[in-house]
Amino acid sequence: MEALQPNDPARPASMSKRDLLERYENACMAVICEYVRIRSLSPIIASQIDPEPTNQPQKLTFDLVGYAVDIEKATEKALEGRPDLQRNWFQLAFGEPVVAAPKKELFLRCGRLYIARNLAPSRYWLRDRYAHRRKP
Repeated sequence: MEALQPNDPARPASMSKRDLLERYENACMAVICEYVRIRSLSPIIASQIDPEPTNQPQKLTFDLVGYAVDIEKATEKALEGRPDLQRNWFQLAFGEPVVAAPKKELFLRCGRLYIARNLAPSRYWLRDRYAHRRKP
């Protein structure tokens, strides 16, 4: 199993191993939940008049497809050579139980990469919004 690295760039100096694992778990679960949500969207939606804009169905856009592909590529990279962890990833996505030890390794591998690539939903969409402010 992959160990927590003390010099991990995603780890602030004051963060304990338990806090770091929790951070990886939160990032991993946020990405998985968003991936499942995106994959459940329809590319075509019917128009409907509804006074509640929150009830409007969301359409599968190119941006969302791009985000799902980024998640897939990062997940493939993180779980390369580990079909057992790939299976566990999909079990988590479908809400099935996963044994604790593989789940921990899954969070370590995927969470670290998701954080490094800013794939948490809140971070991912912000990077595009403020991309024009970065210097070339």
